[in-house]
Amino acid sequence: MAKKKRFTLATTPDIEEHSLRMAFMMTAIDMGITPEEYAEFYENADDFKAMLKSAAPQHTAFQEMDGDDTFGPSLFLPKQPIIVEKCKLPRKDAAEKSLVLKVQLCDVSTPPMWRELIVPADFNFTQLHYAIQAAMGLLNLHLWMFQKSPYNKGLAIGIPQGESGFSFGLDDATHDADETPLTAFLADKGDKLFYVYDFGDDWIFKVTVTKVIDRQSDRATLGKYKCDFQVPENIGGVGAYREWRKFFEQRNTLTKKQKEQFAKKWGFYDINLLDDRVETLTFNPDEINAELKDIPSKWEDFG
Repeated sequence: MAKKKRFTLATTPDIEEHSLRMAFMMTAIDMGITPEEYAEFYENADDFKAMLKSAAPQHTAFQEMDGDDTFGPSLFLPKQPIIVEKCKLPRKDAAEKSLVLKVQLCDVSTPPMWRELIVPADFNFTQLHYAIQAAMGLLNLHLWMFQKSPYNKGLAIGIPQGESGFSFGLDDATHDADETPLTAFLADKGDKLFYVYDFGDDWIFKVTVTKVIDRQSDRATLGKYKCDFQVPENIGGVGAYREWRKFFEQRNTLTKKQKEQFAKKWGFYDINLLDDRVETLTFNPDEINAELKDIPSKWEDFG
């Protein structure tokens, strides 16, 4: 009598394929298929192995998505552990230094849209949040966070959700913005993070240290800038921003009918109201610097 083949799940460097094989094996067992039958089938089923290999890489994309994860390959696979980004030791000379930061709106070009901020190196991330809001013309209406890359959960510097679960804040904050000094992550020339604001419109700004200089001021100040059009709240993101900016740039050459069409599209029943709204979005360095004088040192809840 031929010796029964012992069932073993061969090791593989591809953890996703391994996990998928295990999931299919458990499903087979539930259907009454023996491990020996499953192993023999797997060893002789080229199409099945090809399917596993093609399905496995999709898992990475599913794992990075937020929300309901009850479909696709990720249904069968264990969640990968989140590796939290560690702080660097803050600069010892932070009280004597200023950081020159370039804050650029992502996915907008020709021309790009950016603002230069000169901030005390001993600022915390809440202060930087308020400074960016002022520089970009935003109104502090939505959740926000600083990250190594957008929506990567390994780093989320922000305001943690309160214990009640009903206050403003992030459910998965890794670092409290009130308590995290800038130079724990933005300490030297070339260091960068992404500032994500409004997780519906998805405004994403790249924040880069361009210089570390001697202390200029005890408050944030505006430096150079590119683009005279600020970021409108609640318009739908960068695609809408490009459309609004084009209107802003051409508004003095458009006909009344063209203005009325644009106003109607964006819910303005009167083009004068549209003109007023656009006027508030015109970049004004003096107003921004005045606002930068009074930014809070800690998060101030809306209530």
